Order: sequence, then structure tokens, then C-alpha cells
Amino acid sequence: MGRVKVLVVEDEPLIAFDLEATLDNLGCDTVGPTAFVTEAQELAMRETFDCAILDVNVRGGSITSVAKILLDRGVPILLTTGYSDWALADSLSDAPKLRKPYTSEQLESAL
Repeated sequence: MGRVKVLVVEDEPLIAFDLEATLDNLGCDTVGPTAFVTEAQELAMRETFDCAILDVNVRGGSITSVAKILLDRGVPILLTTGYSDWALADSLSDAPKLRKPYTSEQLESAL
């Protein structure tokens, strides 16, 4: 089996860099990271992924549309946020979540 292909949507450069390095150490290939909802939507529609890690709030925009595309395609998602509450659509309330800051161990366990 090949490496796991993970879409990463994250708008904080340091978090994105750290996440990409952690995923590489876990044997994953990262697509992105992208910090734009429109780019993430395009990737979600045309690429194939094993899973996706989605920051809930990307440059002030909601990730809900990207999550819906991925879930409709059967791609598991992991939502992340640094905010204290989850402002999510009801359709995403059961999605796995990690609150920032999270450790590489927490990320590995969630994946």
C-alpha cells in the first residue's frame, strides 16, 4: 500500500508547515496546504484523497462547502480550530475535531 494522501486546508503558515512535516513523518503525502476555500473546493472536486484535515475558519470563510464535497465523495475529514466554540453546520456536528493547539500524537490518533 502507498502513502496516505491527505488534503490540508490551513491558513496559518506556521501551523500548515508544522502539519505538513508531521504528516510526512507519519508516512503521508500532503496535498496543499491551501489557505483558500475556493482552491480547496477545486481540489476536493478533482483530486482523490484518503482523508482531509480542514481548518474550520479559513481567512474568515467557512470550510463547510469543502467538507460537503469531500463527504459526498466518501472522503473522511478531520476538522481543526483554535476557537472555543464550533460554529459548524449541523451536517458537520458529528465530524471528528481537534482543538488547536494539538500535538502530533493527538493528530496521529485522530487520523
